[in-house]
Amino acid sequence: MQRHNPGSSSLPGASIDLTPLLDVIFTFLFIVIISYVEISGRAQEEVQKGEEERKALMEQVEEQAEELGVYGERLEQYEVINDFARAVTIYCTYDKDNPAKRHIRVVAPDLDYGEQDIESGTDSRGFARLEKDLENYILGHEDSIFILRVNRENILARDYEKIEEILSRLSQGYEDVYIK
Repeated sequence: MQRHNPGSSSLPGASIDLTPLLDVIFTFLFIVIISYVEISGRAQEEVQKGEEERKALMEQVEEQAEELGVYGERLEQYEVINDFARAVTIYCTYDKDNPAKRHIRVVAPDLDYGEQDIESGTDSRGFARLEKDLENYILGHEDSIFILRVNRENILARDYEKIEEILSRLSQGYEDVYIK
């Protein structure tokens, strides 16, 4: 018995039907292309996001550089001012837990005062030392103008009054000493 529609593989020298194989290959090819396009899109988004972050960072750096330029100009101005006028700030802070223990600190150009601890029993010696050190500083820079001030933050009223008395004596005793 012979078949009326014999298969292509049953005939000798018959051609191979590649249509189903090509369908599978093209399907895989489309999947690869779609995946590549998706991966490429994500990579472009990441590059764009990185570029935006870089631009934002550059803007911040430029702003900081501009601010530093302004600060540099101000620092130069302060250095010029410090050549003929010396600003002296006196801090006298206390411990909130123990108000009897206080700390005196002086900030001025070319002065290494450090921090001096005073307590209720020794405060007269501490203030006497402050007055003597300020007087020596003024005498050491006779060609300058002095602007003395007390920082009013975290200071006891009695300490503020004592320091104000010291500054008043210095401003009366020396011509170029002013109190702010």
